[in-house]
Amino acid sequence: MNATSDLSAIGSGESDEKVPLVFFYTGQSLPGYSYKALRHAVSVWGEQVVLICDVPAPRVPPGVLVVDFTPWFQPQTLEATLAQNKIDSDFRSGFWSASLKRFFVLQQYMEVTKTEKVAHTELDSVIFASREDLFSRDLPSPGLFIPWNPPQLAIGSLVLVNGRESIQRLIRFATATQGFSNEMELLTSFLSDPSEPGFGLPTVDALMYPGGNRVTVKNLLTEDHVGWLFDAARLGQWVLGVDPRNLRGRFSTNHFTEPGMTLVKVANGRGQQNPIVWGTDRATSSRLANIHVHSKRIGQATSPTQRAIWFAVANLPFTSFVGINVTRIRKRSSKAIGRARIRIFTVVQRLLRKVHK
Repeated sequence: MNATSDLSAIGSGESDEKVPLVFFYTGQSLPGYSYKALRHAVSVWGEQVVLICDVPAPRVPPGVLVVDFTPWFQPQTLEATLAQNKIDSDFRSGFWSASLKRFFVLQQYMEVTKTEKVAHTELDSVIFASREDLFSRDLPSPGLFIPWNPPQLAIGSLVLVNGRESIQRLIRFATATQGFSNEMELLTSFLSDPSEPGFGLPTVDALMYPGGNRVTVKNLLTEDHVGWLFDAARLGQWVLGVDPRNLRGRFSTNHFTEPGMTLVKVANGRGQQNPIVWGTDRATSSRLANIHVHSKRIGQATSPTQRAIWFAVANLPFTSFVGINVTRIRKRSSKAIGRARIRIFTVVQRLLRKVHK
């Protein structure tokens, strides 16, 4: 593991065109699936992979640079932004607050390292495009690029930052905006403002509208601009289901999204490495830059063999089983054990009272 909080060692100035792939996490320990996600990212990205976190001594694969943000992060602007908005800080131990916090930390990271370009992705977003794939094109600068299929919410599953000014503008926009309840609403508002350097990345959702039945937005890029389609959230839910914590049953299934996704097909591309997607009305296919694995079944998305199987299953015209909901079973088991302990304790107490009588 490479860990540092001395940011003078990271990046090499404003003229350096290196583009790190940055993950962010805050909490006591990394989730179990993070190791596979980070290892896959190292194999794909082709440049430095960075994990910014406050986890003590996290276990990461070789090639990942761990940066502790606690010594240098200044939280005042974030705290003021949280105070003036209606973000639910109690949901899953501050999930929505942390989702917003990552952009404030990322902005300060870019400032202190004098880094001009970064890609940022989530730990449950498996990427298939390299740094060269995504930044070799002439992207607008400054520009902040986020998967978006209007009028739906923009989702930061894979974010491209082309110029520090773009993320500085996002932070200023956040501090001046009131009323958003999560970072997705903030990102959508930012992309919707033509005066801001925000651009929507084309998503696989577009394949659901073969007749072009979609909202036209001035700053929404097309596949011709970037060469890829992106998964905000919908494809990952279609292929591998949703987060088990959102389910009530013991089993997880795929096809968790709107019926229009039946028009979308997905498969491994040439060499089993780069997935492709296509609509049933199209003769051509599109390259897939990432898949947002909402269910956290990262191993099924990073392994080319497993991925090919689950893609084929998702292409079937019916819903299929994708896994056991271990989290739900554990909760039910814990509750059952707790109830059993209470019953045993009650019985013992009654027996003791009879003995003392």
